[in-house]
Amino acid sequence: MVTIDATIGENGLFKKAQEIQDYLVNSQTSDEEEINKLLSEIEGSTNSNNAGGEETNKEITVEVQASPTSSTITINASGSNAQGKIENGTYRYYIRKVEVGSEFSEKNGTGETCIIEELEQDTEYEIKVECEDEEGNIGSKTITVKTLKVTDADVEKGTITFENLTWSNKQASITIKTDTDYIIEYQINSTNGTWIRGSKISTIANGLHHGDIVYARLTDGTNSGDYTTYNVIDNIVPIINSFTVENVTENSIKVSVNAEDNESGLAESGTYAYYKNGSLVETSESNTCTYTGLTAQTEYELKVIVKDQGGKTSERIVKGATSKKKSEIEQARDDGTIFDKTTDLKDDEDNTIWIPGGFGIDEESSTNQDEGIVITDKDGNEFVWVPVPDPNTMFVYQTAKLSDGKTTTNKYSKLRIREGNSYTATSPGEFSPNNVMEPDVLDDGDIYYMDKLGYNSLNEMASGLVKEYTEMANSIEKYYGFYIGRYELSGTKDKPTVQKGTVITLEDWYGYKKLCEEVIQNNPYAKSIMIYGCQWDETMSWLKRTKFAGQEEKVDEDSSSWGNFMDSTGEANIEGAGKAQITGYSKYWSANNIYDLAGNYREWTQEACISNMRVRRGGYRMDSTLSVSNRSADLSDKINSWDTARVVLIVN
Repeated sequence: MVTIDATIGENGLFKKAQEIQDYLVNSQTSDEEEINKLLSEIEGSTNSNNAGGEETNKEITVEVQASPTSSTITINASGSNAQGKIENGTYRYYIRKVEVGSEFSEKNGTGETCIIEELEQDTEYEIKVECEDEEGNIGSKTITVKTLKVTDADVEKGTITFENLTWSNKQASITIKTDTDYIIEYQINSTNGTWIRGSKISTIANGLHHGDIVYARLTDGTNSGDYTTYNVIDNIVPIINSFTVENVTENSIKVSVNAEDNESGLAESGTYAYYKNGSLVETSESNTCTYTGLTAQTEYELKVIVKDQGGKTSERIVKGATSKKKSEIEQARDDGTIFDKTTDLKDDEDNTIWIPGGFGIDEESSTNQDEGIVITDKDGNEFVWVPVPDPNTMFVYQTAKLSDGKTTTNKYSKLRIREGNSYTATSPGEFSPNNVMEPDVLDDGDIYYMDKLGYNSLNEMASGLVKEYTEMANSIEKYYGFYIGRYELSGTKDKPTVQKGTVITLEDWYGYKKLCEEVIQNNPYAKSIMIYGCQWDETMSWLKRTKFAGQEEKVDEDSSSWGNFMDSTGEANIEGAGKAQITGYSKYWSANNIYDLAGNYREWTQEACISNMRVRRGGYRMDSTLSVSNRSADLSDKINSWDTARVVLIVN
């Protein structure tokens, strides 16, 4: 068997050699003369191709023309040999980026034409075209083509021009013009469909979107010329109407963006990119972003970049600062916590405040003790914390005998008498005119202690008062403060409260003392009592240190600017001033979250005076000369329509 070797090449020798090989196998000839004749034929064929003899007509020449836009390259190829153009050639198209490591990829063409789409703008591509004739001869040519920049692609030159790209409702229109006498026709994103025929001179293509390609050509009605293209590009950046800080906490900042794009519209993905101090935090389709994990009381530079469907972007920067870290008081208030036992919490200034079990921080409470921290129980009774920096300002620590002549106390009140006051602060048991003291029982001439307070003897009442006074003092010494009723005694005599509402009147001192004790019941962590004179004095000192610092006359001399009086002044002079009102009627009649200390009704305290008298504080609506620190004593069994009482808590 004879084997013939031939080189595969573009001249078709492999095909010829294969034919001879098949002939020899089939004929099984051993005729040397015949074999040599066939070999000579192959050799002659080879020599003629290599030497440029009569077989040179097998060589194929490929001509390539390429028309780029910003995203497409249209290729027209033509193969020919010595006999002329190859009519039934097979064309193959390949493309790759002109960069190190890129490889050719084959693209589908239609005969002599291939349109390669979705290319990058302003980029060089290497294009190779192969043409194979019917005999298997192959020719090829490689060219380099660069796509246009978007700005270069806006207007294609020639007999067709594109002008006046306009946008409305996220759609575009383009005017197609010609300086010839032919009719314009166009298609969108294809050349294979039905061409939309316009008119001569100019026509408008509507309903376009970013990234569309408009193909336009001229026709005489029967024949059409080559087309040119226009890439619809949204070159207008989106509009950011606002970029604002919406919500701030100690460790987070929430921002909101209002943006629009009237051309291609905002991008459907990756619309918003949010940055913090120059670093990307997140990319999303949401127009809000919450920056978390931040440091309290710190300012941040926050930026948003908004992208439209054309890839254009706008940015906006805003400064945002986190709030101060929530104090324990603020957190408990915001959480609505009700404590199951007496608990110490820190306020905004790191002061310690004790919250009795069964109470929580009221939603209207301040978070700083100098502005009035308010607690409330499940029934809605409200009290305000009065800090006592030094309990020694309130108490005298020595033994005194009460006016019953039998009962002793080892501490009593260090009552504070303002300048010009006609009263004298003394120890229990003293009965000089205008003496004030506590605790004390007065004398045996008044029997109301028996039927209203339930005591069986004056001595029993004295012991009860000393016990209660000691509990009150011990609580203040332990917690460095006490709770005063936010409102005057309110509600009804069947159900007394410390709430905004109707003031309880027309009782004597004994009746008010009993009602004060009935406000808070069955709570092992706190009990309610009538306020003591030393507590009223301490409250006055607190007001001077805080709300009325440097203006002591508003406490000691004239409280008309913040109380309910016939001649109230300033903001306190509102409609209804000078008349009996519910307690809590106006914020202008309050101080440090406590209502109606000045004016409205006078309030009984447990401060004793002379023999059978008790002391009222605070003045009343008919007379502003009676300031909030004023003292006015009256018989313990006296009933007046302008009197009421104030409750305080003993915290256990």
